[in-house]
Amino acid sequence: MTDVWNDRCIQCGGDLPLDAASNRLYCSPQCRETGFEVRMQELRQRYNAKRRRDRRATKSDRPCKECGALIPANAARGKIFCSVVCGDRDYARRRAAKRRVRKATKIDRPCKECGKLIQAKDDRRKFCSIECGHKDYARRRAAKRREGRNS
Repeated sequence: MTDVWNDRCIQCGGDLPLDAASNRLYCSPQCRETGFEVRMQELRQRYNAKRRRDRRATKSDRPCKECGALIPANAARGKIFCSVVCGDRDYARRRAAKRRVRKATKIDRPCKECGKLIQAKDDRRKFCSIECGHKDYARRRAAKRREGRNS
C-alpha cells in the first residue's frame, strides 16, 4: 500500500527514487530548489500585494503647497503641487525672496584695484568699476607674461 503523496515529486510530478525516505517530497535537489524558489516568489507576491492594498487604504488627498487645491491620493508619491503652474509660481516666489535677502545685505569692502570703499551685493564683487576690473586683469596678465619669460 503506497501513499499517493509520497510516490510523486511535488514539483515536476516525476517518480520518486525507490530508495527515497517516506517523507521525501522531491525527486532531486534541482526540483527541491525550484520548488523553494516558486514558493518564495508566491509569498513575495502575496506580501507585496498586501502592502499595496494597505498603502492605498491609508492614502488620502493632500493639499497643494502653493494654492491649497487637493491633489488626488493616487497621484505620484512626493507630488506637492497640483500643476506645473503652481510649481513655477512657488519657484518664482522663493527665487524673489532670495533676491530680496541678497539685495538687503550689502557688504562694505575696498576695491581690489584702487582701494575705494564699495558696497558689494555679494561676495563676488571685488571692484568698484569695470575699469578697475580691466586694470587688475591687465596687471595680472602682464605679470604672468613676465613670469613666463623669466623661466
